[in-house]
Amino acid sequence: MNTNLFTFGLLAFALFCAACKPSIISQDGCDVALRHAKDFKAISGIPIAMKHSPGADEISISTLERIETFLKERPEFKNDPIVPLERKLAVLRNVSVVGSCPELEGWYRNNSTILDDSIYDNVAKEMPPLDRPDRAALKSAMLEMSAPVISDDGNTAYFYVAEATRTAGGHFSITYRKNAVGDWHLSSKNPTDGVP
Repeated sequence: MNTNLFTFGLLAFALFCAACKPSIISQDGCDVALRHAKDFKAISGIPIAMKHSPGADEISISTLERIETFLKERPEFKNDPIVPLERKLAVLRNVSVVGSCPELEGWYRNNSTILDDSIYDNVAKEMPPLDRPDRAALKSAMLEMSAPVISDDGNTAYFYVAEATRTAGGHFSITYRKNAVGDWHLSSKNPTDGVP
């Protein structure tokens, strides 16, 4: 009887631990990602479709090799404060922020109009360009997001997105900064091609 109870308890613990895998994205990174997704939905004014696992090349995340090559060619950027964040981002380039952040994944499941990346890709391919009148009929804004990385001092979050709404769209590097009370706020949004 005690053996069965012990076995049952061990099995229950193993199943519980399998469901609570540790994230390689920090809690701050997950908080920023969730904040950005919510803000994007609010600003878009329409429902959003969010890609669960965007490819690193789809959202312009550089590789460590490309960063080092760029710095050899352009040494004046060696001390740019974005370079360490670009390196951190390159390490996480193939990590799904949605799959790594439980709160964001729950929000995604409740808010994204598309839950299948292959369907998302097909819809994105068919999206009319900004200069066409039928773009105004877009039913869902589109969002792809990399894993946010956090600066060593803990006050800056940095990541890439691909966004499309009825009136705008593109690939951007995003910077959030933490204020004195610990809240994250959008600091900059710059068009990018993935090169630091």
